[in-house]
Amino acid sequence: MIVGHTKFAPDGYFGLIRRCYRRSNIYTYEDLVQTVLNSSENGHNTCQSTGNHGTLTDSKRLIYRDWSSWLLKFFKKIPNITTYRHFKIVKNKPGIVSLKKSVDGDETEIQILKGDVPFGKNRAFKLPSKISPKSLSLERQWYLYEQIRMHIPDEKGVVA
Repeated sequence: MIVGHTKFAPDGYFGLIRRCYRRSNIYTYEDLVQTVLNSSENGHNTCQSTGNHGTLTDSKRLIYRDWSSWLLKFFKKIPNITTYRHFKIVKNKPGIVSLKKSVDGDETEIQILKGDVPFGKNRAFKLPSKISPKSLSLERQWYLYEQIRMHIPDEKGVVA
């Protein structure tokens, strides 16, 4: 939607989370989950957590992939994409995107496919490579331990 004209119903629920978040002391992932759950009186806000108390099982672990590089092998970038407000993709015109800057504006068709794509019905393809998050440097770990840890309460609520 055009900036400043978003009237999306779920935005109100995100507003409830934001309001509750600002009035909360959140030190752990569990604190964040509880803040989301407590943000609406009737239980409208739920949290889809990806782990159990900091230990992630393989079934709950998020996998990050390099989709941007992978998609660039098959698709062209749409120049000045943020100037367009209306996009249309038609089933029987694969790879063609129709763009308009306004409702009454001129429609421009762009071929975004670079060639034949290796995916679709009855076709297998190799997923993009996984991206592993970088661990904290030893220097950063010591900084957090020496400068920040003292401000975080222990499990009994006592600040060190």
